[in-house]
Amino acid sequence: MEAALNGVPILGWPQHSDQKINAGLVEFSGWGIWNKSWGWGGECVVKGEEIGDAIKEIMENELLKVKAMQIKEGGRKAISVGGDCE
Repeated sequence: MEAALNGVPILGWPQHSDQKINAGLVEFSGWGIWNKSWGWGGECVVKGEEIGDAIKEIMENELLKVKAMQIKEGGRKAISVGGDCE
């Protein structure tokens, strides 16, 4: 929720519970990325270089930034006076 309201792209790395669904939605919506090869719930060890590469991808991907800002604007509208969540 914090990332959405601040316009921050997401690097999904689900570990348990409903996090897989959330990561899938983030990826599907274009708001972030999810490297499925990293496993689930500690199945494998991920090298620091791989994590660094994913972070760089998020920081350099303009489409992710644009989508994150669109989500931010939509969220702010929804919670403002007269918004959908009022």
